Amino acid sequence: RRDLPVNDFRIRMLTPGVTLNNATVPLPAGWLRTRISADSVQFFTTSRPIRFGQFVEGFRFEALNVADTFRVLYSTYNSGDFLCSDTATLVCSPLDAIDSLRVRSAPNCCSDLTLKNAHQPGSSLDRFVLRVLTPGARISTAPVAPTGWTRAGLPAAGDSVLYTRTTPMTTGDTAAFNGLCFDNANAATDTLRYSWTTFSGNVPVTRGTQMQICLRPLTRCDTARITVDSTEGATSRCLSLFVTNRNSRDETITRVVARIANPGTPRRILTATAPGGWQVSQISSDSVVFTGGEIEAGDARRFDFCLSLGDSTMRDPVTVTWRTSGAVSGLCSGTININANIIRSSDAVDVSEIASQNPEYCCYSIAFLNRNDKGRTLTGFQLEVVTTDVLFGDATGSGPWNVVSSGFPAPQIGFSGGSVAPGDSTPRMSFCIDARNIPGRPATIPIIWRSYSDTTLVTSERLSLRCVGQVVEQCDSAQLLSTVANEFKCTYSFGISNLHSPPSSITKVQFVLTSAVGEFDNARASGDASRWTQISVRRDSVVFRGDSIASRATVGTFSIDVDQNEGVPTTFEVTTYNGDESICRDVITGSCGPASITIPTVPTGFRLGDATPNPLTDRTSIAYELLRPSQVVLLLRDESGQLIRRMDFGQTGVGLHTVAIDASTLPSGLYLYTLEAGGERWTKRLVVVR
Repeated sequence: RRDLPVNDFRIRMLTPGVTLNNATVPLPAGWLRTRISADSVQFFTTSRPIRFGQFVEGFRFEALNVADTFRVLYSTYNSGDFLCSDTATLVCSPLDAIDSLRVRSAPNCCSDLTLKNAHQPGSSLDRFVLRVLTPGARISTAPVAPTGWTRAGLPAAGDSVLYTRTTPMTTGDTAAFNGLCFDNANAATDTLRYSWTTFSGNVPVTRGTQMQICLRPLTRCDTARITVDSTEGATSRCLSLFVTNRNSRDETITRVVARIANPGTPRRILTATAPGGWQVSQISSDSVVFTGGEIEAGDARRFDFCLSLGDSTMRDPVTVTWRTSGAVSGLCSGTININANIIRSSDAVDVSEIASQNPEYCCYSIAFLNRNDKGRTLTGFQLEVVTTDVLFGDATGSGPWNVVSSGFPAPQIGFSGGSVAPGDSTPRMSFCIDARNIPGRPATIPIIWRSYSDTTLVTSERLSLRCVGQVVEQCDSAQLLSTVANEFKCTYSFGISNLHSPPSSITKVQFVLTSAVGEFDNARASGDASRWTQISVRRDSVVFRGDSIASRATVGTFSIDVDQNEGVPTTFEVTTYNGDESICRDVITGSCGPASITIPTVPTGFRLGDATPNPLTDRTSIAYELLRPSQVVLLLRDESGQLIRRMDFGQTGVGLHTVAIDASTLPSGLYLYTLEAGGERWTKRLVVVR
């Protein structure tokens, strides 16, 4: 059950007569302590759960009426659900000194250990245990047992090894356990942790932890490409080395080396220029070293250097060998052959990941740049996925540029309708890739992009997209469905929509009266919420608990009676929960007149998302989800209700869709956008600022 974190840790005394002192003791940050009974203690947290692979220490308690040792049962829970338990024998006699373990690192993730019986008051040792603490790591080679010691067989999991001796190790003696080696290829970190424990009889004497840096094998490497500028004439060339951090360790690059090799006349590096934050630390006739900066995972930097071409006997290609290093060791290297006589110039793209309304999508903003050396005007662009486990899920054009697709999902999309002169670029457009079949984040998605001049292919290149998975954060919504006045009492009826992301169910709803104009008198649930029960009614708060509200669902009716006069504005703070963890908070103000006021519920055929960003200065994106196929129209009005823009999307299929609104020509102010679909409509606000 690795997906469940530990937020509840309990200890119970097993030795008869041993009790607990309820005095306050230091605890790990974010954890609380309570004594359940005279022989049981509980540690719990609402903010710092221990997730799989994490290590938290410092859970302290004081036991009374103890001899030298006592036994305990410890158990872990997740929000009351049992996870694991085990027993342990604890030593109560205070030690003036503990056993020691000296560690000397060896190559290939190995260490030599020297154990010394140093604890005081002294006693002999007869057992020594090593145990791996880092998930995914294992002991690949166990140390040879020293003289007088016997090593038990290494378990299949490779997570521990036990040494015993029939003649106990006396105080002051040492033993060398050489050749302890680890394998952490399947671990999630290069920092490996393991524990060691000494025993006297069945009683643990000293327990310690050690850390060792073990660099995992690289399964994916950094990348580099080079462009050549021949404008320096016949005697020199300036090269631009573009390095992208793609290594599978996600380790930051702190050193970049470029070395020149070539046949024919020797060439010499003349000058070098480092990017911002970097410096040229070394330059020689055939190499240049850049240090002092960082390239984080997924980022790229450009390193420039110029070299002499020698006389007319020089020959191509020029071979550039590059190498990247991190703070600990070298990372990746490669060789690129280039022709120094010509300019290798082609069109380019500028791509960045943007937030997505769908957690299964990876979305990007893209602009195409006309940089080809043919001087051709570009009139079309194409994107194509390389693997079969992803498809394009959506795309949006901009200005004159329209999306070309036979429908979504699709293995290929295009953009057409505009033109890009040499040196210019397109406005930014967007596309989303359905990446639900690619496990883990961040992920790398390879695609091919192409530029065209009419029907002539100009550039075709492969591009690796980095997907972190940025999801637009949405929150639940409370709707005031109706108000009914009855003498000195007003009944307010609410509906609750589960819209938050990442998605989860709603199991509890709390209403708090924030305006001091009345107090709660009664509460009840009906309709879709009929299986919900009010579990608490106070003067200023009401809590309902019941069947969960699934993601994207709306449930009502939650009715609350408030003792107040008619027509007085009343403000409610509505909080949704999953279990005891709060999710979202909404604020609604309403008033009660002499007649029943009914406010329409949200549409049942679609969901309309909030504009992102909002407020905005230039462009915004609006997501909507159709629950059934419908004719879709989006209307944009100003604050007075005058129609500004109408967008007719025709018959649209079920699922999540995104539309972009260009507000660059609109003056500052409040606007209303309305989505009409299947005979229903939903209106939300949009604010433009200048």
